[in-house]
Amino acid sequence: IVLDLDFIPSETLRNTAHQYLEYVSDERDAMVIPAFEQNQKKCNSKEKCSLLLRDKPDFIPRTLIELTTCIKDKNCSVFQESINPAGHSTTNSNKWLQEEWFNSDGSPRSIGCISSSRYEPYVLLRWCDGSTPLYDERFHGYGKNKIEYIAHLLYLKYSFSVLPAGFIVHFPHEESNIKRTWINNEKRIHEDNDRLYNKFLAQLKQRFKKPGLPHC
Repeated sequence: IVLDLDFIPSETLRNTAHQYLEYVSDERDAMVIPAFEQNQKKCNSKEKCSLLLRDKPDFIPRTLIELTTCIKDKNCSVFQESINPAGHSTTNSNKWLQEEWFNSDGSPRSIGCISSSRYEPYVLLRWCDGSTPLYDERFHGYGKNKIEYIAHLLYLKYSFSVLPAGFIVHFPHEESNIKRTWINNEKRIHEDNDRLYNKFLAQLKQRFKKPGLPHC
């Protein structure tokens, strides 16, 4: 699973992932894990959030019922839906929340096109030594690392589907120093990584011509 450390898995994520492993049996298959976040500003530090989670475990939804209730009450939403909608819009989490999980043949719902080049989902995929790409270490600190990884998978002609039932929820915490540096473009890290990403895309296009999925 390609996942940031600040996400909490649903209770059944492990079992659900094992249940659908056959659909990532090919070395060029990737399964997207729908990502959500808690909207309530009830804590502003790791310590306070940890205490809140201890005293009120359903603060972070762990079951599908808890998640749908949290969404209905407007206490949860798709991850970064308000500040970075392009990051996860291709997943179509609203369709997922309606339990539209499968293709007509019973396989997990396929993603047929990408709505944004900024797509950066968290994914389940096979590790195949020599063929599964690694993160490009030129993208360090903060910014563009997940986007470049998904772009790499797309140019390698990976197929994408969406994991049924299982999900992840972001654990709220204070902004890191490196993110503040990115936002404020201190040391030109934001500008430099944007420039590097454009160079990286040009290298992918030169080597692989075009991505495996078209834009919607």
